[in-house]
Amino acid sequence: MSAFDNNGGIEILKLFLENKTNIDAVANFDDKSALIIASEREKEKIIRFLLKHGANINLQDKESKSALMIACEREKEKIVRFLLKPGADVNFRDKKGNTALTFAQENKHWKIVDVLTKASEKKDPF
Repeated sequence: MSAFDNNGGIEILKLFLENKTNIDAVANFDDKSALIIASEREKEKIIRFLLKHGANINLQDKESKSALMIACEREKEKIVRFLLKPGADVNFRDKKGNTALTFAQENKHWKIVDVLTKASEKKDPF
């Protein structure tokens, strides 16, 4: 989705929606969803657009990673915070049992570890 690298990304996504395409089915050759690609590339406007139009915030790629996990792994703190607001699941696990927190810890992204810990505490009813 090189269109994400310029201002045409939202216009292209609008075309998909006009043609009744499932927004989660829009993917590149690596089977990464539009939301995961937008998260990797820190495209907040596109992330917002996708979520507004029903994108699954916890959708996994072929490695079973969510957009939040990838943002944590790649130290994209701004995107981590952005994805947490609409409800990305902090405790969601990939096929190996890893969570977003696991990826942040393994890569020594301590600010993100702190953000995830606080977000997890807010969701814990006890």
